Amino acid sequence: MAPTQAITQAAAEFAATLRFDQIPQAAHATVAAGFSDCIAVMLAGSTEPAVRILCEELAAEDSGQSAVLLSGRRVRATDAALINGTAAHALDYDDIGLGAHPAHPSAVLVPAILAVADEAGSSGAEMIAAYVAGYEVWGDVALRDADQHLARGWHPTGVFGPLAAAAAASNLLKLDIAQTRSAIAIAASRSAGLLSNYGSMTKPMHAGLAAQAGVFAARIAARGFTGGPTALEHGKGLIQAVSPSGRFDLEKPARYGADWHILSLPLGFKRYPVCYAMHRAIDAAVQLQQEFGPGDVGRIREVRVRIGTDQAKLLHIHTPQDSLQAKFSLEFAMASALLTGRVGLEQLSDEFVRSEPVVKMMERVKTDITEERDPVYRIFSPTDELTLELDGLPQRSLGCSVALGHPDKPLQREDHRTKFIDCAGHAYGQGDALRTFDLLMNLPALSRTADLPCTTL
Repeated sequence: MAPTQAITQAAAEFAATLRFDQIPQAAHATVAAGFSDCIAVMLAGSTEPAVRILCEELAAEDSGQSAVLLSGRRVRATDAALINGTAAHALDYDDIGLGAHPAHPSAVLVPAILAVADEAGSSGAEMIAAYVAGYEVWGDVALRDADQHLARGWHPTGVFGPLAAAAAASNLLKLDIAQTRSAIAIAASRSAGLLSNYGSMTKPMHAGLAAQAGVFAARIAARGFTGGPTALEHGKGLIQAVSPSGRFDLEKPARYGADWHILSLPLGFKRYPVCYAMHRAIDAAVQLQQEFGPGDVGRIREVRVRIGTDQAKLLHIHTPQDSLQAKFSLEFAMASALLTGRVGLEQLSDEFVRSEPVVKMMERVKTDITEERDPVYRIFSPTDELTLELDGLPQRSLGCSVALGHPDKPLQREDHRTKFIDCAGHAYGQGDALRTFDLLMNLPALSRTADLPCTTL
């Protein structure tokens, strides 16, 4: 049966017409935190080999108006979106959003928006409107499926990110509805991202490619390039093409401007620069490690972690050889947390991953899989449970159902500030880092991106 809802058209109408004064006040702080957090981790990721290679290929000379890594280097908007988006996702330290269909919205949206805003001279308020336009389109399309795209091997950030970036860029460029519809349709044909590339440089590039695809789609749509008017809902369109098992809903009315995903499924912020599927287990490990007495860590005989089946599929690297692979290794995360009480940027080095104490501890980590699912966040088990068997000491167990930084356990402004300084300190002097953080957290008042201090990168 043909769909009754013009999903592509509804997305275009919303994205083309949304303005800052239509957005709920409660969303402003969430989006500002998303910008601050994303830029922090983007600058932290700027030194990663994947980003260096892209810069060598695309940013050797000034070729446009969009900043690379908030520096004085200027390239074409599409190249800036690719580089900055890859950097933002390079450390797996960026935020999580959209609830039951978890993805990394800011790593796509913020680089796309910054690239266009640099050219257009957009204000902070305009950037917030563009972000919300993209977030809402992402949510409407992704949440039409009953199943997890991750289970099929799709990386949702790469699949739905291009649509969101196209919606955001179209909003900033003030495209009309027909042009915005074409931009979203063009971006739909750029949707991609495979879980098989987790643990490699290509995984973070999913975010960069999505940001680039959206910016490119909006720019050529502005020149008259067209796309299919039903690219999302068509029988051979994106929603059906990427559906894990065909349990999608094309009849549900879009409720843009009535139900706000940015409020009901807001951003969660990471405390650890690794895959979010193991953050709850890390929280438990850190808490138990803080209770250790002298020598207790040396008595650990076995570490058992119970997680959900979909979490386990994401955490498929059991003997990581470098920091990229370690980001998807539960064994590494447990070893790092139990040995040091931390899983931070300092621990995400190839030397630490391959160090003898870490390797020996990883060998003691065993995973138990449960088919039980959290009723809201279905990719997770209801509770992740950690159990330690220690020689000569009682067994220690702890469960965790909500990770620190989740909307139900939100970070405070001081937590965001500490993370920003930790991530961006190498790119700024202390004064400029603090000033940049304050400007981003007060994003509605920002006049233009040029007011942000330049990094030394």
